[in-house]
Amino acid sequence: MQIKAINFFPYFKSSSGLIVRRALNPLAADTVSFKSKSLPIITPEKAYKLLEENTYKSYNGTTAYEIPIKIGSAQYIARRLDGGGTKTVYEIEHNNEKVAIALANSPERWKNVLNEPQYTREIREAGLLTNDCCGIVPVEVDGKTFPALRMKPYNEHNFRIFDCKNPSDRISKDEGICDFENLTTEQACDMLNDFIDDVNKMLKNNIDIGSDSINLALTKDGKFRLYINDLPFEKSPVNTLRVKNMQDEEKMKLGRFYLERAFYALGFAIDKDIYYHSGFFTDEENKNKLIELMASKLEI
Repeated sequence: MQIKAINFFPYFKSSSGLIVRRALNPLAADTVSFKSKSLPIITPEKAYKLLEENTYKSYNGTTAYEIPIKIGSAQYIARRLDGGGTKTVYEIEHNNEKVAIALANSPERWKNVLNEPQYTREIREAGLLTNDCCGIVPVEVDGKTFPALRMKPYNEHNFRIFDCKNPSDRISKDEGICDFENLTTEQACDMLNDFIDDVNKMLKNNIDIGSDSINLALTKDGKFRLYINDLPFEKSPVNTLRVKNMQDEEKMKLGRFYLERAFYALGFAIDKDIYYHSGFFTDEENKNKLIELMASKLEI
């Protein structure tokens, strides 16, 4: 089954007027040409020290659309992008480039959020897609300084991201990527072949994550990939996503769980009209057949 390749315009005009090629390696840890690196990144140790000063206890999150924040000596107006149970993501402009800043939603969530830079490094080392940049910055809100996550906004990556929890981009019928309304189980399996390869990488590296972290990406050459973000706070005590001595039976169970999430992730990635008109994504038998077919490609 052929999937239409998408032109992601790999060149852009920099603030100085030069035509610059975008970074094309989304797997490299913080290697992209991202000016936000000049923000004052701090170590996890320093971030935890900020928490120990108890200033975070006075912060109970915010749902405001815009908030004034300060990073270093610079003042910003941060615009809300989205939010979940753990953190709320805002966007600022720094050195003519957009930067995502994530603030925890409640005091007990702060330490959970601070593990994400380590988690994203593990994901990249396994050859999987995650946020290109993830680091901790000290952010002043209402006169108090908190450790927050600095990330790259979704729309600044060189592949499309379909977030299952916070939908902002969906595939429309007019794009002609695939005939979703007449999709068969075999075609869906073929379309998700690269996603299955990513699941095999997860199992090979004994990576265990929750359903909220599993999303879909569409690369510039038309491949559907696994995109991992919002990594699980319940893993915080061990500070790693890798499970030691995972048995084959456990891996198969985990692999099938990931593949089931692939079915739902694909459904979330398409326009609602396509979703309901196709009938494929609302049929339990289709889901079960697809998971069985994909599971036969797991390398365990």
